[in-house]
Amino acid sequence: MPTEFVYKAYDNSGTAVLGSARMETAEAVKDLLAERNLIPISIKPRTKSVWHKILDSVRSHSSREELILFTRKLNALYKAGVPITNSLGVIADQDANKHFSAIAGRLRNDLEQGYSFSEAIAQHLDVFPDTYINAIRVAEETGRLDVVMEKLATTLERDLETREQIKTAVRYPVIVVILVIAAFFALVTFVVPRFAEFYAKNNAQLPLPTQILIDLNLIIRHYWPLLVGAIVIGIPVAIRLFRLKQVREKFDGLILKLPIFGPLFNKIYIARFSHLLEVTFTSGAPLLKGLDTIRSAIGNRVIEGEIDKIRQQVQQGNSLGSIRNQLPHFPSLALSLIQIGLESGSLDFMLQQVASFYDREVDYTTKRLMTMIEPLLILFLGCVVLVMALAIFLPMWNLVEVFRPR
Repeated sequence: MPTEFVYKAYDNSGTAVLGSARMETAEAVKDLLAERNLIPISIKPRTKSVWHKILDSVRSHSSREELILFTRKLNALYKAGVPITNSLGVIADQDANKHFSAIAGRLRNDLEQGYSFSEAIAQHLDVFPDTYINAIRVAEETGRLDVVMEKLATTLERDLETREQIKTAVRYPVIVVILVIAAFFALVTFVVPRFAEFYAKNNAQLPLPTQILIDLNLIIRHYWPLLVGAIVIGIPVAIRLFRLKQVREKFDGLILKLPIFGPLFNKIYIARFSHLLEVTFTSGAPLLKGLDTIRSAIGNRVIEGEIDKIRQQVQQGNSLGSIRNQLPHFPSLALSLIQIGLESGSLDFMLQQVASFYDREVDYTTKRLMTMIEPLLILFLGCVVLVMALAIFLPMWNLVEVFRPR
């Protein structure tokens, strides 16, 4: 795979020339400079600063919409008869998005140096997912690049739409919870300590709820460095643990068991599985290769394990119904339609039907999500308000005991 090198060279007139090239080795860059009648002085792999790495990380999280637009533009140009290399040049020169404009320019340079489109995009794993790269690779071999890019764009759009629907549904509950927690800490920090001072002056005992909040306040005030240190140390440790296979499987299994959200995520994963497998199958990839390609793009290790079991059954020529009890997260409807597709030779059509059905299920569930969350939200608010009310009003009611003559 090509690597980006930066070089310094002199031309025949002795003028210094600075530039970069994406080649397999530094020797290849030297040969390229020789062809251009340049004398190399230094050739080094381009290294990114920590700041650039942070920017790349941020971009990778915000590039989903950009990737959809890039795919749509490239597909439109390609369908219009413009070669891929020229299409990338148009995007590089005219695209308003500087990030993808630069990527398009690098892709065009790679293609001009003899690399295939799939080999070029494989250099940008932070932007192009594995499934995207593999689908493009197979499409190049089968000559179905326009069809595959259209389906990739549609699949990415559907996935983005689902994410936005979930964000919209949970935005209000999250804001409410944050405000309630902020009010709770304001109560603990500023209001309850006043009661403590007043009661202490009069040698009176605080009610239990108020005393608990006072103790919580003291812990936060006196041990906050330890709490901050535990958070700073705990986050990297949690991230490392999360990367362990067994821990990730446990976490993903727990996600699927959550009330309300578990069934929703399960439907999202099944729809994603169907969409991605349809893309790879439409590109001309064999079914077994398609299952290998998409498994890591599902986003849940438990579902990935069940995909492995499906692959084994397909490879052995067995019916998926024989392992139905081993696939608890694949609904019977999805398995039945996939099995019919395998037997009738219409797998792409059946995968499209499965994806369409669960897309509608996800839409229906996300629209009802707020209604489903409301009872839990009301219960949470009720508990917090009860604690706050007892902590504030019990001391006020007990003021009579404080001022009663003894």
